Amino acid sequence: MIHIVSVRVGAKYGPDYVERLHDMASRNISTLEQAHWCVTDDPESVPDGVNAIDANPLLAGWWQKPYLFSRDMPWPDGERVLYLDLDVAITGRLEDFAKQKGIIRDWSWPCFNSSVMCWDVGEHRQIWNEFDIDTIDKPGQLVPREALPAGQINGGDQEWITQAAPDFPILPAEWCVSYKASAVDWPPAGAKVVVFHGQPKPHEIKDGWVPNVWRIGGFTSLPVMNGVNVEDHTITDNIKANVLRDIPWFSGFGERPQKAVICCGGPSLTDSLSDIRWHARNGARIIAVNNVWRVLVKAGIKPDACILLDARPENAEFVKGGENLKWFVASQCDDAVFRALEGRDVVLWHS
Repeated sequence: MIHIVSVRVGAKYGPDYVERLHDMASRNISTLEQAHWCVTDDPESVPDGVNAIDANPLLAGWWQKPYLFSRDMPWPDGERVLYLDLDVAITGRLEDFAKQKGIIRDWSWPCFNSSVMCWDVGEHRQIWNEFDIDTIDKPGQLVPREALPAGQINGGDQEWITQAAPDFPILPAEWCVSYKASAVDWPPAGAKVVVFHGQPKPHEIKDGWVPNVWRIGGFTSLPVMNGVNVEDHTITDNIKANVLRDIPWFSGFGERPQKAVICCGGPSLTDSLSDIRWHARNGARIIAVNNVWRVLVKAGIKPDACILLDARPENAEFVKGGENLKWFVASQCDDAVFRALEGRDVVLWHS
């Protein structure tokens, strides 16, 4: 079990930030048992599928983060917790956080960055146990303990966590990256979380990759797959290029009480043509995969859609001759396929 946790206290971020973050997380850690939580002063706004935890009323904003390490949290000792700030974008698989714990080292200051933290329940209790609420003069400033030099530390929860738990392991630098420093054009290879420290925030970005990731039902990173017939970087490069094409994206058909017949390659296809023809006459949508449309058209059956997913360039041969058909082409398909389909009825879809 992994517990995915966020904090929303005050009015800085709206409830939509909670919904989007947990949607991104759930679609990128689908192979693990998980529970979603939000520490909040507005439990009624927490979306379905996310459990509300009452915020500590004595703590403002980011000072709720030390509270995550208290015994008030509902998680059993020893179970894994992954904390994520609301203003991050998830661009990679999160399963590795079940194997490796840690925190980010900040990009600009000599301290930790608490945008992403991963630990087992019961660890780093001193972050809360040694935390004195009375030392908070105001949000953003921490009055240090007597053992430290006199004066205030200009900072917040990150400086305190660094001070209280200096042995907190550091996450691999390539896992969690700064948007401003290295991900404006595209997240670097290996990035799982992109952190939007400072400005801009995700909702302010209208172009590029961010709007396609930071939304409900947005892009999902590919898990490690066996049997893929091209290298991973080929698929990634194809997707990067194809999302920029002036082609409409598939957005669903809505709920329709209509049958679909999916026709794939195989020796039994020709034995099923009469059945396929009967379904077509009775209003079913006929879907052809890869080169199967040729067999259907030859039998007098015009498919309603032709589907391509394979990322190899030689699959451009599949589309030759199908000028009057509607093509649904995956964004991982090769440029040669799209060039062969220029001027045709094409919709882009994402695997």
